[in-house]
Amino acid sequence: MAFAFNSITTNNAGAGSGSVSHTTAGLNPILFAAIGSTFPYRTLSYLRWDGDDFTIIKTLSWMDNDLDFGMHFGVFVAPGVKTANVTYALTGGCRSGHTAWSYTGAAQANALGVIKFNLGSGTSPSLTMENSAGQLIVDSLMSSWALAGVGTHSAGANQTNRGGVFVQEGDNRIRFRQSGGDEIAASPDVAMTWTINASRPYGHAAVPINPPPTGTRGYVVMSKMRDFMNDLKGGLVPPNELHNRYRGLKEQGLLTI
Repeated sequence: MAFAFNSITTNNAGAGSGSVSHTTAGLNPILFAAIGSTFPYRTLSYLRWDGDDFTIIKTLSWMDNDLDFGMHFGVFVAPGVKTANVTYALTGGCRSGHTAWSYTGAAQANALGVIKFNLGSGTSPSLTMENSAGQLIVDSLMSSWALAGVGTHSAGANQTNRGGVFVQEGDNRIRFRQSGGDEIAASPDVAMTWTINASRPYGHAAVPINPPPTGTRGYVVMSKMRDFMNDLKGGLVPPNELHNRYRGLKEQGLLTI
């Protein structure tokens, strides 16, 4: 099963904690989240999916016009298929916002490759991911706009900007933008590039995601089909639900005729 983007949800929390509902779906899902914060920068107390902790890929912090900014980037491997809350808390009051986005087609164990990151300033953030052919590269970019404009992020060639959050302080002088993106690597070395519409300080992190091992999909298919047939045999599926069960298996790529 190929990698596929599922959905993105965002929340401009405006405080030192937040929650956003997200729905994972499909076969072999994986979930990402990014938190941006400013004025003042705070360390992360927790980032959780339905009460369980994310793996933090990278935390980056920097100064912009004597104001501090930070980004926390996390992943949850094998989150299951459900609707639940992505929640976080920072160590004190600040301005913050967060993004959650998910995919299907990812390894459910040993999913992560070598993480890359960079702190810089300018208009062209870029990270080169080596030996990544066939992997899904997922990245998070955050730029700070202290005493500056609004700012935009444009994804590079062959890369998709999935969206994110824009957060500003009450006096409109302290702002940041966070964006999540991805690319399926078609060659061994892939550059994850962005264009910021003006030269600004930024933090950028990326991680490659492995596909499931060969044969994984077959085991999942047989397991799902066995459960389905057992329900039928035991009379646990009313006739009016058969169509919905069949359609659900087809949509997950677990049943074809």
